[in-house]
Amino acid sequence: MKLRLSISIWKTKVVALEACRSRIIELEHTIMANEELLSSQKRWLIGINEQRHENLELWKKKILDLRQRLEFEKGKRCVHSPDTSSCHEVNVTTTAGISPHSSPLSASLASSEGSTAFHEREAIVDQRESTSKSKFDDLGEVFSDNDGQLASSTKND
Repeated sequence: MKLRLSISIWKTKVVALEACRSRIIELEHTIMANEELLSSQKRWLIGINEQRHENLELWKKKILDLRQRLEFEKGKRCVHSPDTSSCHEVNVTTTAGISPHSSPLSASLASSEGSTAFHEREAIVDQRESTSKSKFDDLGEVFSDNDGQLASSTKND
């Protein structure tokens, strides 16, 4: 009876041992699957990180190019019209001989063929403006900046 009892205990322990071995094998498979998943995620993250670095370098290059273009454009010599502070900026090379009252469109038209008639009209307009300004200065009246109405001012001589 003792022998049967020890054989029965031994069989239960063998069954429990086999169950533990199968559980260990099952857990090892789970660990291997998780390691494969982890390594594939690491590869994916490395690829994403490399792509992010490439994009960052492209954006840095684009920003540097834009800054260089901006500095180049700032370096160009621009002239403001003398009669207004916020008027058009025109490039010096394109407006040689054109009135300071001209718009950029006028400068563009003047640079094309047949611009002598345009220059003659500009000279007439400039001449009329200068004579009318001197008349207003003598009378003590000037145009206001935005509304085009006359505003009187008294001269103290």
